[in-house]
Amino acid sequence: MEGLNLLDLRYRPAGHFASDPSQRVRREGCGVGSLWTIDHALSGLPRQAFDYVWLVDPPPFDPSLTTGMQQVWRGPGSVLYRLH
Repeated sequence: MEGLNLLDLRYRPAGHFASDPSQRVRREGCGVGSLWTIDHALSGLPRQAFDYVWLVDPPPFDPSLTTGMQQVWRGPGSVLYRLH
């Protein structure tokens, strides 16, 4: 089937973050569909299950939710954090 993903993710510690649309979040106060807010996603992230979090053009969020994350790179509209 054209466009079908031939890989199947079986990493259980990732929880909800193992599948789409975990990479998409909405701005706080925006009632669009079933997408999470960025604050909800960052607070629910199973940090022990991942090594890095890359925020690409994120909406405004509570900076306290990145406490303990080590910033390893920042570019225009983007930041990469190490979790361990």
